[in-house]
Amino acid sequence: MIIKEHETGGHRDSNLIREADALAFFNFDIHQYIKENTNKRTKEKIRFTYNRLSTKSKKNILKIKYPNKIKKIIFQTIRE
Repeated sequence: MIIKEHETGGHRDSNLIREADALAFFNFDIHQYIKENTNKRTKEKIRFTYNRLSTKSKKNILKIKYPNKIKKIIFQTIRE
């Protein structure tokens, strides 16, 4: 049940997995995701994943040292 609910959360354990999954996207997966998907799809994924994060984690992902191209896409998308 924890894994099944990791996209939406709702319980303490599934919330932790949701948070970890979203952080992993911004820390590791975003580079490859941008290469393999359209700009529109990438922005949708960024918005969806960013909105799953806690306030604390939202602040922390903005501190990650991204290449300029990726940083620009993230910042533009979350400000739209």
